[in-house]
Amino acid sequence: DPESYDVKYKKWNLEDLPMLPERLKLTVIKQTGKQFNAVKSQLLRKDVNEIIVATDAGREGELVARWIIDKVKLNKPIKRLWISSVTDKAIKDGFANLKPGKAYDNLYASAVARSEADWYIGLNATRALTTRFNAQLNCGRVQTPTVAMIASREDEIKNFKAQTYYGIEAQTMEKLKLTWQD
Repeated sequence: DPESYDVKYKKWNLEDLPMLPERLKLTVIKQTGKQFNAVKSQLLRKDVNEIIVATDAGREGELVARWIIDKVKLNKPIKRLWISSVTDKAIKDGFANLKPGKAYDNLYASAVARSEADWYIGLNATRALTTRFNAQLNCGRVQTPTVAMIASREDEIKNFKAQTYYGIEAQTMEKLKLTWQD
């Protein structure tokens, strides 16, 4: 929540924008606190000397795992299980080919950049639009261009003008049918 950075952000004022905290905070949300604590207790066990990250193979899976590891302040070696199938063979092959967590640092960095861009763009643009036009208007990295594409397509449909269309069709003696359309 923006107000966790500065109380002035409790109220939505155009003059307070942009909100640009130096460092974004990582907080465990109330709904997932119990799950987080269960994972944390497993990560911190004394008999566990290495962590195998087995979240989804991709940017978001890497982000979730690393955020948990960062929040726990874990200082144990990390390896990565990277599989896209859950067959016995794929899982066995994945465990036979574990890579050091460091091999995925750039993937993690790209996920953090995406997440932070979503925060900065989404919260600032939403508040700017809402306060400027006195209406709840949401804006985001994915939502806004998607809505623009839909609106553009809707305009194309509304402005469609039927046109006469011609084509040529020919059939060879070998019964091969050829069609040309422009």
